[in-house]
Amino acid sequence: MRLLTPLLCLFIAGCFNASDSKGIEITAVHSWNQGDGGYLTDLDISYTLSDVVIEALDQGVPLVFIMKIDIRDRQASWFDRGKQVKRIFRARYRPLSNIYEVETFASSSAGSTNGLERFVTKHALFGYLGRIREIPVAGSSELLPGHDYVIAANINLDIESLPLPMRPRAYLSSQWQQQSGWSEWSLNQ
Repeated sequence: MRLLTPLLCLFIAGCFNASDSKGIEITAVHSWNQGDGGYLTDLDISYTLSDVVIEALDQGVPLVFIMKIDIRDRQASWFDRGKQVKRIFRARYRPLSNIYEVETFASSSAGSTNGLERFVTKHALFGYLGRIREIPVAGSSELLPGHDYVIAANINLDIESLPLPMRPRAYLSSQWQQQSGWSEWSLNQ
């Protein structure tokens, strides 16, 4: 019992440490009509992750980032959620080959596709994750002419995707709560 009390105190203190990191921030957004009526979006994202998250990545723990982009008609009812495009990025480090990888899962109404990119440095990995390009957000048939649409985006680290033994501490620690706020902008037709 004497040993259990100090260990419990260390666990609790570790869970509630303040984090100096800013987390994830969407720094720039650009949407445009590609000419055939479909709209594409580019996002620039800044990752200033906590030391705990970076250490986990360096130890080979896969980190999953979920990006959501919502398209809503400003004139639609409050209950109409509009359309959502989701991208899932799984970043991991392969210690034996000294390579960082990002696997991308793109899902929308059209289905899912996969892609895998490899990087020699962590800086290159986050450079890739920070420049998301040409995401199809809406086709011409999905938008009503003359309506005003708003697009909102956010990205977060998915704690549910961590290995099971890491989740309890991640739920309690602010160092694992890495997410951007929602960024909103108008879609010009």
